[in-house]
Amino acid sequence: MGMRDQQLFISNTRQRVSQLIGTGIWEGVDGSRVNDWFRQFEEADCALLGACLLDNLTYRSKQQVLALFKAALTTSQLLSSDTSSDLMIIEALRGRRDPGIRLIPVISPDQPPTKSGPYMLRLLSRGLRIREKWMVWTSELGSVPENVHSVIAVDDFCGSGKQFVERFLALPEVAEFRRCRPECKFIYVAAAAHRDGIGSIREAAQDVEIVSGEILSTEHHFFDGTVLNQYQSDGLKAALLDQHDRMLAQVHLNGSVGKFGFGSLGLTYAFAHGTPNNTLPVLWYDNTDGWTSLLDR
Repeated sequence: MGMRDQQLFISNTRQRVSQLIGTGIWEGVDGSRVNDWFRQFEEADCALLGACLLDNLTYRSKQQVLALFKAALTTSQLLSSDTSSDLMIIEALRGRRDPGIRLIPVISPDQPPTKSGPYMLRLLSRGLRIREKWMVWTSELGSVPENVHSVIAVDDFCGSGKQFVERFLALPEVAEFRRCRPECKFIYVAAAAHRDGIGSIREAAQDVEIVSGEILSTEHHFFDGTVLNQYQSDGLKAALLDQHDRMLAQVHLNGSVGKFGFGSLGLTYAFAHGTPNNTLPVLWYDNTDGWTSLLDR
């Protein structure tokens, strides 16, 4: 990509991002914050990296997250072959009659109720009109009635699967419930999930069913997937890796998750309510003085 082509690409990308914000498609993204974030790349002579990151950012709004959950809850994986309506589960959870299903947030005791799991339940309650009566905390699993045939653990994103296995399934209440109620289906429903995480969970907990509204894979990794192939530019990957290393070294953005994010997935994926830590930290890390992040964690 020659210098003139680079400048045209950067300009067109900035203009497209402004349109996405202006039309509300990227609802919740502040235009001035985008400008401040991108200016840091310009000052470091890394504007091409900044533009490529913006060009490949997958940003899911609140309504898109609801659509992903609706897709997950209407998948054939959860419905029996004789189901009369794809909306059977959602409609059952809207009703006053006990559906035999309980929703629980994916959260550990040391996390505040503002974390993504509880937020997803509030979103489902308001957006899909699911009754809060059929939602329980993990501490209440022991008192779940015998007629309950399915427990659905709800989360926004499954990356490596490590946190779900090591911090959620390992909770005493969850482990005890799975041991004492083997006849009850235990289902993990995430708005979006990475194939690596799905594979890790299936290997660690074969009794847990996993359903996701959107599935990501290695081809979505910014640096080592197929993302950059679309530009058909020799040497682009090496140039962007160099600019990425220079940005990290200059403003100390590695953090505790590593320069490519947790699990080294190197994603460019975010929700309006927060960003998975599997996404490149250069997009969301904000614990460095003098640095403006693009997205909230």
